[in-house]
Parts: sequence; structure tokens; C-alpha cells
Amino acid sequence: MLPRKLRINDINGIQRFIVVFVIFLGVVMNFFTRHSLNLAMTKLNPKVETKSLSFTETYVWNSKLESYIHAAFYVGYVPGHGPGAYLTQKFGGKIVLNVSLFAVCILTALTPISVKFGQHIGLIILRFVMGIMAAPVFPAVGNLLSAWVPLKERSVSSAFVLGGVQIGSMLSGFLPGEILHNTKGYGTVFFIISGICLAWCILFQFTVTDRPEHHPRIGDEEKDYLRREIGELCEKKKSASEIPWTSLLTSKPVWALIVAQIGHDWAVFFMSSYIPKYFKNALELNFQLAGRYIGLAYFIAWIFSIFCGYLSGLLIRRNITTITWSRKMFTILSTVVPGVFLVLGTYVSHKWAIACMILCLGLMGAFYAGNRINVLDICPNYTASLLGLVNGIGAVGGLIAIFSAGELMPNNEVRDWQVVFWITFGVLGVTALVYVIFASGEKQSWNENSLEENWLRKLLKRKSEHRGEIERERQSKIVGEDDQ
Repeated sequence: MLPRKLRINDINGIQRFIVVFVIFLGVVMNFFTRHSLNLAMTKLNPKVETKSLSFTETYVWNSKLESYIHAAFYVGYVPGHGPGAYLTQKFGGKIVLNVSLFAVCILTALTPISVKFGQHIGLIILRFVMGIMAAPVFPAVGNLLSAWVPLKERSVSSAFVLGGVQIGSMLSGFLPGEILHNTKGYGTVFFIISGICLAWCILFQFTVTDRPEHHPRIGDEEKDYLRREIGELCEKKKSASEIPWTSLLTSKPVWALIVAQIGHDWAVFFMSSYIPKYFKNALELNFQLAGRYIGLAYFIAWIFSIFCGYLSGLLIRRNITTITWSRKMFTILSTVVPGVFLVLGTYVSHKWAIACMILCLGLMGAFYAGNRINVLDICPNYTASLLGLVNGIGAVGGLIAIFSAGELMPNNEVRDWQVVFWITFGVLGVTALVYVIFASGEKQSWNENSLEENWLRKLLKRKSEHRGEIERERQSKIVGEDDQ
């Protein structure tokens, strides 16, 4: 045995960083599997009849039908947030996250089979179910982070974990691009991605727990530190019996989060679904180059998200800016500025258009130091529920964007792309403005609802007490009459 002072489980800080890293990999897997179809879609045209199981057949899917296929995931994803948040709040983040991504892993492996035997109808059904199963991921992630990450480390850790969105998206461009360039079929893409996701599920099961005090390998020093920093929050979550929906739904900062998420999801869902097609068809790149450029853009977004998270924490710690203005500043940086490059990309040469698209996607990484982390600022006790609400409603914007793109780009001409890009820029600008006006970085009073009753419960309690007083007076009168 190692001397006690050398044992890993006694080194202060290592377990929470391991947990954060594994959760980060889970976010990577979520988007790796989700976007695995996007570049492969560009290989499914025109139709060639075949009876083999090599998954080399292709199909004639027009722009509108493609939008239905892309949107199917989000049709399931949007309503899935409510049940996902509820299950996370009830059973904890670990089991919900692992079951969710295990199901997504299996569905990813079944994707080429659904295309083979069900064509577009089979694929639409499968993507719809996948959306339902992926919906609980962010509520579960938020739940785990709020239990494992102290406030002082929250900006950097949250930006790092949520930056897994970019890494997963990067891998979903790079790996399929290489595979599609070097193979005839498309089935290999989904089988490899599914296998990687399955490996993560096994790793997650043995390295992460819902709470630090439940972890078998955490040292006493780190456990005491986390108990001091966030133990009170964990206890409040255990005793919370009701989510303050009335206060939550009438809160201006909450609606600022929702509106900003609508703008973000509008841009991200559209770009993740259609930028592969833009690179492949409009800019005439092959699978390999398209995948590499997409991967590079998301890698830049990941690095930028970590940098912005660090910068945000630094500005707040040194009192250069408040939490509120830090969140607003990085939200603007992740919306308005990328929107400019998005539009500009359709008015320049192909070479510069590629650069503009890479910058557009890259700068969106600042979102995770802005609007996304703001959920933890205003409502740490109900993170899972608020994330479920924000993500669920926000995804409606992305759903509308995908359907709109299918309707507005029947011929995939440059003019069609310009119209859609201008609309996206407008949505980003308007939603960012609403966020800047109404957002807050301060913890909201209703966050303590586990200890304080909301107005409806108070009203019902007063009515109950009033009825009780009337009943007591009536009983007193009866007793008095009996005595006489």
C-alpha cells in the first residue's frame, strides 16, 4: 500500500476535477451523437437501388424533407425537457444522465438500419425518439455541477463542461468527414460513434456520484471543503418539496434567459444542421475538407469558451465588473458579433466565406460565459428545473429556424442563403437586446423557496387558518351554549 500522504484519494481537489472532466465528456458525447447525421445527410442523394446491407444506398430528399428530418430530433427534444428536469430533481443527475446517453448511444447505432428499412420515415421516427432521450442531459449536467463545483470555480468549470458542446460538434464534423471521404457507405460513422459513447457510459458509472459525500474515493479534506462551500445548497435541495413555478415564471431575469436561449438555439440549430450542406454544396468542398473546417470552427469555439469563462471569473474576482454585466457582455459577444460574420460570409469569395463561417461559429463559444452560466447565478437551488425550462422553450426557436430554412431554401442558391442568414442575424440581435435589458446576475429571492412559501401557498394557508378560526369560534359557541 502507498503511504497515506501519497494516496490519490487524499490529494485535495482531484476528485471534483475528475468528476467535472467526465461530465464534460458526457456533454461531448451528447453533441457527438446528435450531430453525427448532419454531414452524412449530404451523401444521401440521389437514390440508387440496392438490396445489400452495406449502407451505401442514397436517396433523393429535397430541402423541405431534409428540414423535417433535422427538425424531428428537436420535436422530441423540446417537450422532453419538462419530464427530464422533473426526473433529475427527483432521482438525481447521475442516473438520468447515464440512462439518457445510453439510450442515445443505442439509437445512434440503429440510425443506418432505420434508413435502410424505413428510409426517411424510419429516420424521422428514430430522430424524434433520440430527441426525447437527449432532452434531460442539460438539466442533469446542471444538477451535478451545482453539487460538485464551488462558486469560486463555477465560471471556469461551467465554461469548460459546456464547452463540450463545441468539442462534440467538432468531432461530429471531423470524424464523419474523414470516414465518408474514405469509405463508400455511411453506416460506419454511426457504429463508431455509438461505440465511443458506450465506453463513456461505463466510465461515467464508476467515476461520478450525485453528491461529493457519496463518492467512494474522495478525500476527507476535499469533502470538508466542498461541504463548507456548497454543502448548504445540497441540504436545501434535499429538503425542497416544491418548485416555485409561479415566482419562476413571473421573473424578468428568467424570461431574459429564455429569450436569449431562443436566439442562441435559432442560430446554433440552424448552423449545426445546414452549415455542412453550405460547405458541401454552396462552397463546393469535399467531405474531408468540409468536416475539417467544421471541426476547426467548433474547436475554436471550445477554446474561446474556456478563455471567456476564465476572463469572466477574473473580471468578477477583481471587481472590474459585476456578475450581471459580465454575463451581458459575453452574451453580446456570442450573438451580435457572430451574426455580422454570418451575413458577411455570403457577400465575399469562397475563401473568405469559409473564414467568416469559422469565426461565426468560433465566437459563439462566449455564450457559455454569458447566458448559459447565468442559470447558476440566479437559481442554484433549482438549476435542473430552470435549465429544463430555458432549454425546452429555447429549443422552439431552433425548431422554427430549421423549418424556416427548409421553406426558404428550395433551390440552395446564394440568394436563399443570404435571406436565411439575415433573418438569423436579426433574431440574434433582438434576443440579445432583450437579455441586456432584463437579465440579472443576482440570486433571486424565490431561490430560497424551500424555506419560504410562495404567494399561492401563503394565500391557501391564510384561507385554511381563517376557516380554522371560524370553526374554533363555532365550537366555542356550542360549548358555551351547552354550559348554559
